[in-house]
Amino acid sequence: MKEPQMFMDLLNEASERPDGSLLCVRTFGMSAEKQNRRHHVELLVDAGHMTWVTGKKDMVRITNAGYDFLNACESNADAKATFVEKVKAGFPYVDAALKAVEVALKIGGA
Repeated sequence: MKEPQMFMDLLNEASERPDGSLLCVRTFGMSAEKQNRRHHVELLVDAGHMTWVTGKKDMVRITNAGYDFLNACESNADAKATFVEKVKAGFPYVDAALKAVEVALKIGGA
């Protein structure tokens, strides 16, 4: 299940590092929590808000689009609430993120 707060936490964690990266190693016997974290990273990659670091199969970095989305949600509580609401309602991640950015930019509303 997609967890909106997990998406935000991962983007925040990467954005706080000087190189914008996160180590996300896949191992045998990973705990359910680590599997869930890795899955959410993969979904962020699918959405273009993170990307795998070239030559490092277990490292991702936040993308420019990821920073823009994160900034929109951090600067506007309504935008973040819209994102959370839409993900919980079953919207695809990209659509929920777009709605959040529209709210932050006051374009199109929720």
